[in-house]
Amino acid sequence: MYRFFAISVIIIVTSILIRCRQEGSPDIVIFTVPVTVEEVMRGDIASYISQTGSVMPVAEMLIISEVGGEIHFQSSNEKSLNVGDRVEKDQLIATIINEEYELNIGLESRKMALDNARRDLEQKQGFLKIGGSTQREVDNAKQSLLNAENSHKSALLNLDKMNIKSPMSGILTELTSFEEGQKISNGTQIGKVERFDRVKCLINVTSGDIEKVWEGQEVLVTNITTDKGVYNGLVTKVSPTLDPTTRTAQVEIEIDNPGLRLRSGLYVKVEIVVEKRRNVIKIPKHVIITRNNRDVVFVVEDQVAKEREVLIGLKDSEYAEIIEGLNEGDQLVIRGFETLKNNTKVRISR
Repeated sequence: MYRFFAISVIIIVTSILIRCRQEGSPDIVIFTVPVTVEEVMRGDIASYISQTGSVMPVAEMLIISEVGGEIHFQSSNEKSLNVGDRVEKDQLIATIINEEYELNIGLESRKMALDNARRDLEQKQGFLKIGGSTQREVDNAKQSLLNAENSHKSALLNLDKMNIKSPMSGILTELTSFEEGQKISNGTQIGKVERFDRVKCLINVTSGDIEKVWEGQEVLVTNITTDKGVYNGLVTKVSPTLDPTTRTAQVEIEIDNPGLRLRSGLYVKVEIVVEKRRNVIKIPKHVIITRNNRDVVFVVEDQVAKEREVLIGLKDSEYAEIIEGLNEGDQLVIRGFETLKNNTKVRISR
């Protein structure tokens, strides 16, 4: 019974093989691995020290009232000033009314004393020509005029303190709320002005990297929230000391801020350019695999995958510089390389 069954199986298999041969089926099936390739090209690459930090204005100044009294806010183009408005240096923000303060300055009496000193000097100089006065009297008159001029200037400066002005050009980021005509004391904060045409960021760099950082070094800054747009900056200060707890040094970055898109408090990624190389062969880092302690990639030659050992140079977040092992124009396998072996037959797919 068993012998009959075995003979039947042999007959069936033989029939199938004969039919396959008659229908033109190949004797040997060669399997190919589908891969995606990319032509090796040249480009620029740089290495970075990456950190994160918060944006702050490059400069900020408080608006302080130097005189107490009734406060009256100034309108700009018939519109009240508000937080977010741009102001210019010495732009009038508010005025103080204080009659007692004005009287104590005595501007009118000082103006009168100045006029009298001028007339007296003119008279003394005239009399000197005809022998009616001495040179000493003329010199004393000149000193009196100088004292009167200084006294008058001082009065004008003190009166001008009743005008509360912006200490610099920038954006009005704080404005204290007062009722019109409300009495305030001297030293009261009225608001704050900040500059945003350039902003700055403080980061902490490790002791191992701080020797690679210097003033004037190029910096690239990215908004972490949107990840759109790269802003250019420079290292402006490098702390000469390390924090004893964190073993890091503080580095100050100044950043160009076109359109004022970087706002105070914004979280950003900071990349200090340590080294930059131009027109080098570079490839995506993810295609480099380690086999037997060697960095290798695969290229396609005549539909066959060839393993290439490579020597890596600089790296950034996406690419690696290839110093040896690849040539410009090589067909680099960028997908499907994980299971490849040297001389594997491949099929290029898109």
